[in-house]
This record gives sequence, structure tokens and C-alpha cells, in this order.
Amino acid sequence: MRLPILGLLLVALACPDAGAVPATNGKRKASVARGPRAGKRVPRCRPSDPFCTTQVLKMDGAEAKGLSDGQIAATVDQHRKRMEGCLVEARRRDPRLAQVKLEFVVLAKGTVLASRVDGRRGTPLARCLHKQLRSVRFPRSTAARSVASVTLSVPQ
Repeated sequence: MRLPILGLLLVALACPDAGAVPATNGKRKASVARGPRAGKRVPRCRPSDPFCTTQVLKMDGAEAKGLSDGQIAATVDQHRKRMEGCLVEARRRDPRLAQVKLEFVVLAKGTVLASRVDGRRGTPLARCLHKQLRSVRFPRSTAARSVASVTLSVPQ
């Protein structure tokens, strides 16, 4: 059974100062956005958040290249059988389940750092899919991290 990929979103990112904690005197503050969202307050990204997309790494004056939509789609499609068992089991638990949004962070070396399903990380389905994604190898990229979002339909 072919597992269709309904939607695909990819954001290349890097947190070069991921270990640094902003000086906030013990209080979390929102920073003021620059560019098109100028003047609006946005929450700071926690350094420990693998899905942080607020900072982009510059390499030799050019933006780092993350994985393309095509690379993500091809790799997920190639390994869809690994994920199918998790989706079938989730459908058994919840017959109304038709599709899930799978988000994951791919490191530059092609390994998956973190994943979440429908925005949650601790569910049985999220744990099962994460276990399967850990054995998938994506192409290498120059971005420290690539965040991908794929909508998967659940087999009937």
C-alpha cells in the first residue's frame, strides 16, 4: 500500500548559539521582531527547543542550504513502509484518524534529531514514528538543521 504524502513544508534553520542563554535576569522576555513583523513582540526561542526556527546560520556570507522539499518527500516515500505499521496501529486505536501531521528535525549529517505528531511528542504514535525516523538517513545538507513537516494519510 502506498502511503501518500499530502503536504510538505520545509524550513532550513540553525541555532549557532543554541548553548547560549539570553541574559534575562531570570525572567523570560519577548523580543521585538525585525523585518516584516517589525514592532510586534514574539517569544524568544528556547535554546533547548529542536524546532527553533528563529535563527538562520550564515556560511561564507550565504545562507546555509537545508534539505529541499523534493529530498524530504523522496526520502519519506522511500521509507514509508517503516511508518505504515505505526499508522495502522494508531488507526486501530482511533478509527476516525484519517491523517497526521509529522514534523521532524534533520541534522546536517542526515539523522533525525526530534519529531512530533500533530504538535505532540509523547503519544504512542509520536513515539512509534520517532523510533522509525531515527533509522532513516536523509541526504546531508549545509544547514545545521532542517525542519520538515509532512502530512501523512492513515491507511484504511
